[in-house]
Amino acid sequence: MLPASKDPIPNALVEFRDAEGQIIATKTDSRGRFQFHHLKAGTYKFKTTLSGFSSVSGTVVLDKTVKSLDVISVEMPVGV
Repeated sequence: MLPASKDPIPNALVEFRDAEGQIIATKTDSRGRFQFHHLKAGTYKFKTTLSGFSSVSGTVVLDKTVKSLDVISVEMPVGV
């Protein structure tokens, strides 16, 4: 997670919601990184939030046939 300055954002809440509405959540670490383990293939809605920053939402498609790790970069603008 990177603000406009490209500095990492620790402790941001990251939520993934699957097609059934189940939510899995985690927080970013001190380097602004997060991981989810054991997700099923499919389409997920995501949302990132942290006080002092504008929330960011989007969609992620997870394809289990891909054997490499994918990195998602999210830029959170300063705001409310």
